Amino acid sequence: FRLNFHAGRAYEEVRLADHQLWVRQVDPWGRERITRFNPAWVRVVLDRLHDGVQRLFLAGQGQRVMIGGFLTQDERAEVAGVIRAALGNYRG
Repeated sequence: FRLNFHAGRAYEEVRLADHQLWVRQVDPWGRERITRFNPAWVRVVLDRLHDGVQRLFLAGQGQRVMIGGFLTQDERAEVAGVIRAALGNYRG
């Protein structure tokens, strides 16, 4: 139960603001990792592995970060669509 409790405190935040897209990932112990992207160059990548599992990445300028590992495949596809739409609005 202790591991499950700790895992419940982990989260990710994706923001598009002030001419950058950034991903803030906080692990169960409160340690955070922030990755910043130029929204003009970032790509949303849905990789399908050989066993049919999908993974969601943001990639650009030599960086690649996986997001949504705790989501279902349908939720990952939905999040990918939301981020793509936000980037399209930003670029347009």
